[in-house]
Amino acid sequence: MAACSMLSIQCADVRASAIFYDAVLGALGGARAMDFGEVIGFGTVGKPEFWIAADLVTLVPAALDQRLRNRAAAALT
Repeated sequence: MAACSMLSIQCADVRASAIFYDAVLGALGGARAMDFGEVIGFGTVGKPEFWIAADLVTLVPAALDQRLRNRAAAALT
């Protein structure tokens, strides 16, 4: 069984939520890995695993695009 590799949530105020998660995840060793303004990914540099966005319509394409980039990079190594 495959493990969940990404978690995403919809939030009403992306900027306020980002400030909150910067503090909480920073205390746990995480950080913003990608920031597209209305879509923000947290995790390690270049590997976001937790995403926030105002709506799932903007979140899903950004997250899928990143997963494809990660696969392509892994294939080259």
